[in-house]
Amino acid sequence: MRKLKLEEAIESAFSFRGPGSFETRDAAGLAGGETIAAKPVASGHVLRELFVFVPGTFLLFYSTLAAIFFYPATGISFVTTLLFFAGAFLTYAGSGNLKNTRNLVVPGSIMAFAAAVAAVSSLFPAKAQPDLYFWYSVYLFPNALIAAKLIRTCLPDKK
Repeated sequence: MRKLKLEEAIESAFSFRGPGSFETRDAAGLAGGETIAAKPVASGHVLRELFVFVPGTFLLFYSTLAAIFFYPATGISFVTTLLFFAGAFLTYAGSGNLKNTRNLVVPGSIMAFAAAVAAVSSLFPAKAQPDLYFWYSVYLFPNALIAAKLIRTCLPDKK
């Protein structure tokens, strides 16, 4: 009788199916009833950031800089406006769910960073060419990308 209770206790302890439970897994790391299609794909998030977020950030950063630097000479054309809105949408779409309007902070942060670059460059006038700071802003683009990613991770998810 005692041996039977001990075996039942051991069996019930090992049959618990929850996080960190001792259940058998096959070579793919799947539990007994799971299939490969049921596991979430982790590479989808990385691909969205690589092919949507980064090009959108680049496009938005440089269209904002072009609008600020070259406005006195050329004004704002239709192409600049189109590139600006395309970059803003790509950044917004790459930062997460389209239904979460809190993600609009991410394109705003990129525009603010580009405006800060333009404001700081206006403090140091170049003798030969004032547009020289626009071409040297390529060194500051990784900072804008990192700032946008950090702001995205600080946003609370809407539930």
